[in-house]
Amino acid sequence: MKFIISTIFICANLLVSSQSLSENDIKQLAQKINNELKGTQLGNGIYVKGCFAAGRTLLYQYDVSEDWYPSEDMKSILIDNFRESGYAAMYF
Repeated sequence: MKFIISTIFICANLLVSSQSLSENDIKQLAQKINNELKGTQLGNGIYVKGCFAAGRTLLYQYDVSEDWYPSEDMKSILIDNFRESGYAAMYF
């Protein structure tokens, strides 16, 4: 019984405190990300070229060197680089 009541309380709390972002809010967020990250090196020769919003989706552009190939564990490397640069809280 305690488990059911606590589960209902937690779910109700999450529903009440959640917020939805409008497309305008997402565009503003994309502009902020673009201003903060543009030109930042993510590692392995990857530089952030820009970020923009298309509807409710954030699209990122990257510049890489011509001889660059993605590594086997590219996702974990990018996550580690975001953590090291201090942007992990924004994304994860």
